[in-house]
Amino acid sequence: MVSADPSADYVKTYYDGAGVSSLARYVTIGQGSTTTGIDIHRGKAASVSGSVKRADGTAAGSASVTIVSYGYTRTITTGADGGFTFGGLSAGSYVVSATGGGSTVWWNGAGSRTSASSIDVSGGDVSGVTITLPIGYTLSGTLTDSGGQALASGILYLRAANGQQTQATSSATGAYAFHGVASGTYTLGLQVSYSTVWLPGTYSLSQAATFDVTSDRLLDIRMPSQVAVSVHLVGADRTVPGSGWVTVYDAVQDYVTSTDVTPLERWSPIAAVLANVALVESLAPAPRAWPR
Repeated sequence: MVSADPSADYVKTYYDGAGVSSLARYVTIGQGSTTTGIDIHRGKAASVSGSVKRADGTAAGSASVTIVSYGYTRTITTGADGGFTFGGLSAGSYVVSATGGGSTVWWNGAGSRTSASSIDVSGGDVSGVTITLPIGYTLSGTLTDSGGQALASGILYLRAANGQQTQATSSATGAYAFHGVASGTYTLGLQVSYSTVWLPGTYSLSQAATFDVTSDRLLDIRMPSQVAVSVHLVGADRTVPGSGWVTVYDAVQDYVTSTDVTPLERWSPIAAVLANVALVESLAPAPRAWPR
């Protein structure tokens, strides 16, 4: 096959007008013979430009955009404004897709390449190609323990103002991420033992700190300090009952955790709780519990 190399204004063009080698026409040349009339008309370079937006209309920065034609594929990343430009394109038809937040959408809202609308650049540059991704923002960061060490397999809860809640788990390096977060006000919680601790460090949802998400956010989290709680159950006559049930509440009477307690050991550990939590007894059968 025969081709003409590209330049600043022209694209690489193969004999018979093909823009890619897979569509090029081969030229047969016999030994010792001369073949004439192999004229190549270089195609002028074209471009496709546009933007990627989120469902709420804001720019989707750092989204991946891919343009595809026969034998040709190129992927770039959008800028902070969601914009993209593919330059140096040969004449022909292309399909364009955008990927972000786990979703891929093709131009004109198609969900697959086979149903995507094509873009023809034979007549020159094409602009205004807009793709809307059904994604929100990303809230990410690193989860560490109270000593600053990465905390793996930590469970985090992101709660919206309307009560909807999503869950994420930290990786081996403590990294976590919530994708597709819509604009709004949120609280963030951590699973501690069998309870949820809401930031900055309370079992009470009403006392939890709130924050707004209006863009991608990076939020590093350190697990609040905890203390171990043990109880020794005794009856009104100072004898040890056969069994009992202990419930832990915080200082504003919000539930923390509960467990059954047996007299197998003098002091029974029941939970690891935040350092500022008050222990309120709730026993059966028993009149009181002595926190250790």
